[in-house]
Amino acid sequence: MSLTRILLIVVTFWSSITIFQERSVDTDNAEITFVFKEKDVDGSIGEVRSESSIDMEDFTQSTLKGSVSLESLKTGNFLRDWHLMSKKFFHRSKQDRLYFSSTSITKNNEDYTIEGNLDIKGISKPVKFKGKLKNGKLVISGEINVADWDIVIEKETSKNMVEISMTLPITA
Repeated sequence: MSLTRILLIVVTFWSSITIFQERSVDTDNAEITFVFKEKDVDGSIGEVRSESSIDMEDFTQSTLKGSVSLESLKTGNFLRDWHLMSKKFFHRSKQDRLYFSSTSITKNNEDYTIEGNLDIKGISKPVKFKGKLKNGKLVISGEINVADWDIVIEKETSKNMVEISMTLPITA
């Protein structure tokens, strides 16, 4: 077998390993923002940790699992941020991170429906988000009612809606 043929086989094999390699979330560049709709308060949360496994060939076979630190929650008002850590709201002394783990990912045309469990304050509830792969990033959006996790900001529970947006770069 000629040296050229051997090199061609090695290069082809090595390329196929790279193409089908599972990928993960670039946590250093992940962005997670939220808007509390009733009060028009927006903010961000970070210190992302991820144990996700991204299948770029068939995204529905991916698993998304991660957490964010409550310590990193920012709304632009340090007194409000501090107050949100109290037992009445996030109860940071009980659990200092929010956790998400996907249970299913389904494709709808070019978009995806991502279902999973969101754990806040030790209370795990099912949630559903919309997702899209765009320019090497997973862009996720959805709404949750924080009253489902015993975080009651407004007495009328339907007024406790929070829009969540995530931009999660995928590692190469």
